Amino acid sequence: MEDSDFVIKICDTAKKAALAAGDLQRHNFHNYIKVQQFFDHDLKLETDRESEQIIIDILRKDFPDFSIITEESGMLCADIKSYDASGESYVWIIDPLDGSVNYYSGVAYFCVCIACYKMTKDQLDALQKNESLKNWGEPVAGVVYVPMLDEMYYATLGGGAFCNGKPIKCGNFKKLSECLVLVTCGSLVASTWHIAHLLPEISKKSLKVRMFGATGLDIVNVARGGAGVFFQEGPHLWDFAASRLILQEAGGYWEDLYMGNGRYKVMATTPHDDVWNEMKEILSKEED
Repeated sequence: MEDSDFVIKICDTAKKAALAAGDLQRHNFHNYIKVQQFFDHDLKLETDRESEQIIIDILRKDFPDFSIITEESGMLCADIKSYDASGESYVWIIDPLDGSVNYYSGVAYFCVCIACYKMTKDQLDALQKNESLKNWGEPVAGVVYVPMLDEMYYATLGGGAFCNGKPIKCGNFKKLSECLVLVTCGSLVASTWHIAHLLPEISKKSLKVRMFGATGLDIVNVARGGAGVFFQEGPHLWDFAASRLILQEAGGYWEDLYMGNGRYKVMATTPHDDVWNEMKEILSKEED
């Protein structure tokens, strides 16, 4: 276990960086939207790049020897500087603006995601090469900031999960029929078709299904007890690294399965076996 004061400093720095990026995003929302690049079913905004630079500058000021994996280069990047005696390095994992298409469209459902993990050189090298990993390191801290609501979600390993200083826990949903299910369709067309195939069965067995379009924010909505389930095919590590720790510290169940090319299938649920098993049964039918 890491020194608690050191971990708190890591988390506080991540919160400081997320707040600074969130301030920029609030200022630019509805006022300044410039697209830097369009992709199939996705885009990158100037605000993405500016938010990322704000975050990196703050993180490097407080922790200059930490490595960094960030989204906005379009690939996994790491600035490898040092490893400790155990052969591990601290690694920041950053999604500066999760929900860029929502932001571009004027939909106020987006967030800043910053995580810190400890990884070995082999783990970090595998991530850079988009290779499969069953274990991609130990989470240290995770922060998800929602600028338009001024909600700061955060967690440290073994320290619990919080929103604006108050503890959060997953909801006490015992059956899928009680659960709001959150689904995100990303930029992979095949995965979108798979999800579309699953929706009739999920809609029939759940309370409601909703698609909001920001992975990190969807997962913390399970962590805070709003929704009972989240699943997605195709997110990258930076999409869920921070919110995964928050969910687990809030008591939730979690699974990520590697799909290839740096993408994962992920599922988060409230911590009740019936909910988890009902969702797994539905998803297994799709795999048959």
